Amino acid sequence: MTYHIVKHIIKIAIRCYYRKIEIRNRHKIPIDTPLLISANHTNAFMDSLILGVFLKQKMTSLPRGDIFFSASLIKKWFFNKFEMIPVYRAIEGTQYLHKNKATFIRCHEVLAKKGTIQIFPEAICIQERRMKPMKKGAARIVLGAEGSHNFTLGTQLIFVGMNYEKPWKFNSGIFLNYSRPYPISKFINTYKENETAGINELTKFIGEKLKQQMVHINDRSLEHLVEIIELVYTDHLAQEYGLSVDKMEHKFLISKEIANGINYFHAQNPEEIGKLKAILHHYYEKLKSDGIVDGFIAYPPFKKEYYLHLLFSTVTFPFYLYGMINNFIPAKITAFSTYKVVKTIEFYSSVAMVSGIPVFLFFYLLQTLIVGILSHSFVITIAYVILLPLSGKFVFLYLQKWSRINAMRT
Repeated sequence: MTYHIVKHIIKIAIRCYYRKIEIRNRHKIPIDTPLLISANHTNAFMDSLILGVFLKQKMTSLPRGDIFFSASLIKKWFFNKFEMIPVYRAIEGTQYLHKNKATFIRCHEVLAKKGTIQIFPEAICIQERRMKPMKKGAARIVLGAEGSHNFTLGTQLIFVGMNYEKPWKFNSGIFLNYSRPYPISKFINTYKENETAGINELTKFIGEKLKQQMVHINDRSLEHLVEIIELVYTDHLAQEYGLSVDKMEHKFLISKEIANGINYFHAQNPEEIGKLKAILHHYYEKLKSDGIVDGFIAYPPFKKEYYLHLLFSTVTFPFYLYGMINNFIPAKITAFSTYKVVKTIEFYSSVAMVSGIPVFLFFYLLQTLIVGILSHSFVITIAYVILLPLSGKFVFLYLQKWSRINAMRT
């Protein structure tokens, strides 16, 4: 029961933190069968939280082992309650690697009970739109589980690309791109003949399939170029191919093709790509310095559109002010504490959301209590509770709208 209560609280928090969450092929995720979910890893423990709360079944996750080293009894209870099994990496110390034997045994037990395990086969978290080299842990777990049960479990694999607009950014979007399930039966014969060869073959397969579910940019130095091309050409390509930029899946398809194109031309002619980078970087910096939106150059907004946006902002200003007053203090406390704690950008959204849950709950409960006492009205109090998170989200919508108005003026 505790698991499901916390799961729903976290799901609400994630939906409040991110503007839009789209999930492709969720209906293809099998239930009541041994399942290993492999995902790319860019956003610290937020990745596992997102995957876990949007699954129907319970999910066992494999966080890095060092968080268990100095864990209190309460934390250990929490880790155990929420199906978290430590996995130890050489980066935390080779002296701990022997503990993975116990980890693998526990994973085998989960799969034998038709459970679901989620793993990051890259075994490292870096905010790059690029798949890192695969580690062999995922293959060892599933083939080891099958081997310890006479290869009768029927374990399946699913791959999910976690495609964020901006992983760290509040009110941005996420597209979870699930594959269909794959059986591991074709790797079993190789594993029986030679365990190392079987593990290597399955690890290669995992890397190939996972890469298909995400935007992959071969060279880190090309990431900014891809971002600028997305900024300049996404709207044009969407119109040309009948896609909608309001759909995360469509934006993903455009971004993936842009990345594939840049990867290809960089391999064929890196000098020309270098020239393109220089031209587009200059264009991008010019837009930024002048406060111009690229889309307004190709499709200038009509005066009617400008005045409609201005009218909307004027009429809704009281609700913006209402949202600002009711959410300013918890938002500032959360932002300040996150800034103090977080050392790397990979952890920003994870810490901001998790620390924001108790802060916002405390202030929302306090403010609701005050409104209830002053109003003596159940209806007013309930309406206030409903409007609290909605008004907070509206503040960001309003600020985005006002930013658009300023851009139209330019």
